[in-house]
Amino acid sequence: MRLIKHITDDMMGEVHDAKHRAERAMEFKPLYPDISQREIDIAAQELVHAEKDHKSAMELIEEFKKTKGEPPEYMMEFWKEKHEDFMEKYARAKCMIDLFNKS
Repeated sequence: MRLIKHITDDMMGEVHDAKHRAERAMEFKPLYPDISQREIDIAAQELVHAEKDHKSAMELIEEFKKTKGEPPEYMMEFWKEKHEDFMEKYARAKCMIDLFNKS
């Protein structure tokens, strides 16, 4: 459970950083297009890292199910809450990156 918590914390940190960099890229695109492009590239990389952390957390939960049976209810509630929050924030950051690249 501790490893899942650490991974989900990292996952949420990555998606937060992606959103932050995408916002900065959008704000400064007119004045600093080259720097803005680098920022949006980093934002996209942050989402890749977040996806990998998400996958790791899901794999740990599946491994728990295979070796120990159904995870405790508190563990699944924790995961459900983090997963839903992640999916929402991931979608927002991805949308911002896509909008930057279309403009």
